[in-house]
Amino acid sequence: MKNHHGKPTKNSGLKSVMRAVASMVVALAAVSLTHCASQSKSSATSATDKAESKTWAKGMRGMAESLQRLMPYVFSRDEFNDPNNRAAIHDRIANFAAGVAEVPKHAGEAMLGKDPLVQFSIARLTSNAHHAQQAFDEGHLEFSRTVLRESMGLCFSCHSSQQFGPQDNFSTSSLSPNFRIYPTERADYYVATRQFDKAVDLLEGVLKSPAQLLDDPHEQVDSLRKYLSLEVRVKNDPNRAAGLLEKFLSQKDLPYFIAADAEVWLKSLRDWQREKPSTTSALVRAQALTRKARNLQATGGYQSGYVDFLRVTSILHEGLRSAASLKDKSHYYEMLGQSYDTLSEMGTWDLPEVYFEACIRASPKSEESKRCYREFERAIVLGFSGSAGVFIPKEERERMNDLKALAGFSVSNDFAPAEKSPEKH
Repeated sequence: MKNHHGKPTKNSGLKSVMRAVASMVVALAAVSLTHCASQSKSSATSATDKAESKTWAKGMRGMAESLQRLMPYVFSRDEFNDPNNRAAIHDRIANFAAGVAEVPKHAGEAMLGKDPLVQFSIARLTSNAHHAQQAFDEGHLEFSRTVLRESMGLCFSCHSSQQFGPQDNFSTSSLSPNFRIYPTERADYYVATRQFDKAVDLLEGVLKSPAQLLDDPHEQVDSLRKYLSLEVRVKNDPNRAAGLLEKFLSQKDLPYFIAADAEVWLKSLRDWQREKPSTTSALVRAQALTRKARNLQATGGYQSGYVDFLRVTSILHEGLRSAASLKDKSHYYEMLGQSYDTLSEMGTWDLPEVYFEACIRASPKSEESKRCYREFERAIVLGFSGSAGVFIPKEERERMNDLKALAGFSVSNDFAPAEKSPEKH
């Protein structure tokens, strides 16, 4: 379901479950922010952190292997619902849940910095595995399958966020090339197991096949967005992406709404190709790209800034790894929330709220926290709006009031909108 802004609402059962996970993750992360800020950079290379990194890699590999055995069932409705497969699927879901549980939640931060995305992703995968197992055991097979498929999109969002970690070192023997799933779903699978080259090659093949375009334009658009996410944030390669977009735009009978966005994205890639190396800070570079992206949105539509916002998130995720002060972290969180609000079509619906909440908790009663609360409140209200009006669950209203007070606004009654705070310059 989508609200009147054309963005997905949060009224589905699956998304409602995940919101509680997001709230818990940010609250837990905030507890350790002060401690993290006082640590020296040398601690990131300590023997303990190196050991945790190895444990993290081992845990992620175990989770990927269990996911590999489960996926052929998840992507086939018939196989998943076949009574003859019930015991095998039950065991594979249980193994996947066990694999997620073995991933050390704090070890990833030793490598990636204090980025809420790390704990958010692990906690959400943990919740997904639990609810998938429970739904499957209770006979709600389609809900279970949907939750597991959602996990693949989550893996894509996290693994494609920056250029860090191993690549192309997993087998795909259990997912036959002849297995019938959407190309974007197969790409999700490849990215979930960090096989980025295979994902890029697969998506390029889809985008070079004009016969498929009018049959399923949604699949083409999804393929294009995922392809750009990988080329921009993982491969950091505007040249290959621009070359592919040129060929894509040369196709006949390309729907106007697809061509219009693709032309703007190609221009952003061309601008990137002409850029000279910069010595300015990550925050300054991200701010400049954000202004450019917003100008594109003002003249060309909401998705016009897609490529530039992808670059912004890549820069900010990288910058967070070395950000020292809570004030700097608050700035990073605020900008990541704003960027992921535009990138929500990637399946990151809850991430803006995660970062806005982290911003508030990192720098309470500051101007940054006030701006972040207003963005957080807007996301919640619009997310729970629909044709029947606005219904915000009690726990969400309580969470809003808590964060409103933490940001420095007065809370005189249940869910009162925040007064206007100064705009950021």
